[in-house]
Amino acid sequence: MTLLDHLPALSSPDSLLGRPHLSGLRALLAALPANGGRPVAVTDHLDGGTGTNAVPVLILDGPTPARTLDHLRRHLTLGGRAVVAVSPQSAPMVAQIAPIQPADRIMVGPRADDPLVMDPHVVGSGTGPLDGLRLEADDLVSLLGTDDGTETTAARSVHPAVLVADQAVVAAAQVGTGMLVVVGSIGALTNRWIAAADNATVLAWAISGVTDPSVAASVGDHLPRPTPGGGGHAAVQAIDNGGDDTLVALVPDPDVAIGSVAFLQAAGRAGRLLSPEVHDALCDFADAGAPAGAILLKGLPIGDIPATPASPVDPTGKDHLSEFVLLTVARRLGQPIGYEPEHGGDIVQNLLPTRGDLARQTSTSSGVELEFHTETAFHPHKPRFLLLLCLRGDPQAETLLCSISQVMGKLPLGVQQVLREPRFRTGVDESFTGTRSDRLGNAMAVLGGTEEVPTFTFDADLMTGLDPEASDALEALRTVIREEHIGLALEAGDLLVVDNSVSVHGRSSFAARFDGTDRWLQRTFVVTDLAASATNRRGRVITTPFA
Repeated sequence: MTLLDHLPALSSPDSLLGRPHLSGLRALLAALPANGGRPVAVTDHLDGGTGTNAVPVLILDGPTPARTLDHLRRHLTLGGRAVVAVSPQSAPMVAQIAPIQPADRIMVGPRADDPLVMDPHVVGSGTGPLDGLRLEADDLVSLLGTDDGTETTAARSVHPAVLVADQAVVAAAQVGTGMLVVVGSIGALTNRWIAAADNATVLAWAISGVTDPSVAASVGDHLPRPTPGGGGHAAVQAIDNGGDDTLVALVPDPDVAIGSVAFLQAAGRAGRLLSPEVHDALCDFADAGAPAGAILLKGLPIGDIPATPASPVDPTGKDHLSEFVLLTVARRLGQPIGYEPEHGGDIVQNLLPTRGDLARQTSTSSGVELEFHTETAFHPHKPRFLLLLCLRGDPQAETLLCSISQVMGKLPLGVQQVLREPRFRTGVDESFTGTRSDRLGNAMAVLGGTEEVPTFTFDADLMTGLDPEASDALEALRTVIREEHIGLALEAGDLLVVDNSVSVHGRSSFAARFDGTDRWLQRTFVVTDLAASATNRRGRVITTPFA
């Protein structure tokens, strides 16, 4: 009887389809050269007797059932091979199976740029059959140390495979006639790290006992299989305001300036009178986001809209209802701000086509497609939310959206790893300099956040990779975004709320008429906290200078 008889659901690499954060392991298992004909099963427990035909890979992150230890001990005693990846909480159980005494600490070190802050990114160096290889993880548990830094007699019989500061973080130990390999990190097996450094090669050795660098390429190029029945970008959730026009009665007097303290204060207080459906949708979006990276509020009151002006700064004679509605929603999400180079720092900007900007990469163009971008990707004080309120729509003009959560599964793991490294720089938008700037910002990563909740900063027009591999990764991301995005033709009364930390946006080209009937949006930017920009801000206008 084999392990696979008791774990049929985990008997092949395809069994990992339901564990997206371990999909890189599927590629690793598929790349192993037959493993001597021994199948591999990945699990977090053992519930039955095992023979030696299979190699269990146990991922233990917490208290371990006694039956799992019993079955693992029997598997090893009979000559089997097993791999156990442990967290600090589960590491002590290893001593019940093998002569390994995990220390009650995690191997971390100070950050290079700030010695007072501990850096969870730890790099281990291979020894023995892994000599010259590196293992990277968020943290690594010391397996052979004790609280006083000494080694036990039993520990000296264990064979270290990867070391951090002379402490083993991967070790192999003989148990009966079998071999147990302990990896001091469960994170090293996840997609976040399996494509990094030599992790794939180290783990392949742990499973098979053979050092084969070729498996790393297979994992790095791994493209997760689409979820059955899935495909396509998530739709933007639409919330109907239901004709609620309560805010109309709260608009400040016409002589109260839109960007003034009084106007913004009134908008903040008016948030409590938003329709329940809109209010709750904004709360949920701010707290948990949305798969599409945006939500759409429909049927908001905007008042009587005059002819579309010829310039964003031309007087229109309209009332302030649309601006009040826009800023009321903005205040519910955070603090609306302006940028001095954008329309002189106006808190609410009018977006409409102009003849002079027909073919430029700016919000007032129309004859070209506006490339996908994070709003002010180059800026140290980027907005968290971008709000677009439609006063007059155009069915030809689509606002384009793409959320990073919707494309991660389409990016090879090797590409994801490169995008997480500071190997990219971004130019400054021409609206901030008057012309296309050749000055590039500091090196930065494109991907951030966690594997479960990724964030990203991207500009298809202004961002560049610092080396060929980074440039290729950027092109791969650009290609997937163009394949997976969605488009929305906004209508009058629609307010699109975009989370600028997870979704990029653009706009299709359209034929402007310049006759007063063109598309007209109003825009504001929202940050969650004004304090971060205090030294680069005048009131609510961010004044960061760019050369």
